[in-house]
Amino acid sequence: MIRSVFEKNKSLLEKHCLNLEFENENLDFSLEEDKLVLIDGEKNTWQLQSQVDMELPIAVWCDQFSDIANQTDIFVFGMGDYRYIEQLANSPDRDMIVVYEPEEKILLQQMYQYDLSGLFNKDNIIWVVGKNRKKDLCSIVDERIDYQNGFECRTAVIPNYIKNYAEDYSFFIGQIQMAEIYDTVTVNTLIASEEVRGKCYLYALNDSIEQASINQLIASFCSQKLTGIPAVVVAAGPSLDLNIERLKAHRDKVFIICVDSAIPTMLEHEIRPDLIASVDPIKPSVYFENEYGQNIPMITHVHTNYEIIKLHKGRRFYSSDMGEYERSLYEKYGKDLGAIVTGGTVANTAFSVARNLGFSTIIMIGQDLAYPNKQMHAKATKSEIDMEEGIKSGKYFYVDGVNGDKVLTEGNMCVYKAWYEEQIEKYPELNIIDATEGGALIKGAKNMTLQNALEQNCKGEMIDFASVIGDAEYILKPDEQKDAKKRFLNTFDEVQNVCIRLKQQLRLYEQLDKLNRKGKQNTNSFKKTVQEIYAINDEMENSPAVYLLRIYANQGEYELRDDFRKKSDNIYDEVLQMVKMGQKLDQTYLDAADKLMRAKEEMGIGNNLLAEVKDAK
Repeated sequence: MIRSVFEKNKSLLEKHCLNLEFENENLDFSLEEDKLVLIDGEKNTWQLQSQVDMELPIAVWCDQFSDIANQTDIFVFGMGDYRYIEQLANSPDRDMIVVYEPEEKILLQQMYQYDLSGLFNKDNIIWVVGKNRKKDLCSIVDERIDYQNGFECRTAVIPNYIKNYAEDYSFFIGQIQMAEIYDTVTVNTLIASEEVRGKCYLYALNDSIEQASINQLIASFCSQKLTGIPAVVVAAGPSLDLNIERLKAHRDKVFIICVDSAIPTMLEHEIRPDLIASVDPIKPSVYFENEYGQNIPMITHVHTNYEIIKLHKGRRFYSSDMGEYERSLYEKYGKDLGAIVTGGTVANTAFSVARNLGFSTIIMIGQDLAYPNKQMHAKATKSEIDMEEGIKSGKYFYVDGVNGDKVLTEGNMCVYKAWYEEQIEKYPELNIIDATEGGALIKGAKNMTLQNALEQNCKGEMIDFASVIGDAEYILKPDEQKDAKKRFLNTFDEVQNVCIRLKQQLRLYEQLDKLNRKGKQNTNSFKKTVQEIYAINDEMENSPAVYLLRIYANQGEYELRDDFRKKSDNIYDEVLQMVKMGQKLDQTYLDAADKLMRAKEEMGIGNNLLAEVKDAK
């Protein structure tokens, strides 16, 4: 009977858990005492339940969420008595709850004792438990704390858990904090470089139609036996000058992905990489003003500097943020541009590419994530700045270095470093070696000299990677390319129709505001106006033209996020809030349309596409 209750609970829990696997599933749990306790390393006993009644402490704990806004994820450290989570989830307007339980025995004991089907059946709870909990938390944090979904994040802790699971708590809160920092940096970057990114996006979309995506490159590598062949990710940190020459002797035994800013150093040492990675909209195109940089196959992105794409003559493999427009453009053909997980820098992207291609050993060089001797990059990149003022202001600070010393770094570098540490936690099967021989310490990576890393890991038979890359299919067939070009061009015509509907909706909001001020919320005129507003919203919900406009609507949308989360106390305020947000959002998209059409003319994209479509006919 006890086992059957457990099996029922487990089957339900698996549906709301990424990789459920227990380490202590078959322990003999005593059911004589149903009180939950924790026993720490010093044999101290900590009660997880009240000696008298749990109703009051659970109510008090849940009260901290009484003022929570709409669209808020709650990350809870610990489960404790299952009734904490049960009551928290019972709120009718509660959004997603993520429960991270560091001690699986607490969960298992209750799974044997109680029928928890009511709790495990809730679709708004994600459970992060068992031996894979750290890996799963990394994945869930990546998905949930993301600028595109618009959700806020709130954290909470079950009583007594921090005292007993300090190490797990440090990991739990660290993942969330770094994700929030990265999310903020991403949003600020999108807003700050909106004009530049928009032009890059339009140019890259047009170019991608005749190129391949990262998916085709991955598919081309699937049949390759990569055992004993390490991938070397070459970044442009100052330490690259110390060991780059050692890579030359092993060139035929490794697969090399080089970031764009490391091209000058690689060229200086006459080392040709297998792939170049360039994903930044403001990256200088000077790195590609030579035959070396122009002809090597490139991993790129829909926001890469379009001047680089213009110069590049080799094969290009696109990735994207899986935005709505590129999805709508390619889904007709059953394809997509694919996404590469990144921590904010091109070196992170190159690392992810190596992992996705199937390499189990990844060696990183030039990945200082710091400024040793106040130097920013390898000498050949010729990018030096005066750091003295930054040191005084606190912009630059010291962290632990690979060699046991302290190295100078800054905030964004710490974000990139934390991302690597998350990847190491997330993919324990990978052999990740930091052979930079300098810079900041990346926790979890193996530190060794490049010479030792190469000698110990170059054990396989070399593959003709140039042929593997060259044989990768293109994302679309020739007839599909012509069709996609035409559809892309037609989207700009659809933008004009969207603008007409937005202006109509603005007039409806004015009408709704007048009716609301007169207290006519229950009249047929009010209901009809609301229905007409919703009808326009529904019409534009899946419009490719609206998707395209969003590349220029970032700032306006982000400014409205806090307003969307506010709760109104009465119908008048609720309607007033709806009107103000609707008007501001409509104007944001009308302004975006002006920016989009100006970019279209400036880039000559419409003209080029029109000529190509006519030629195709």
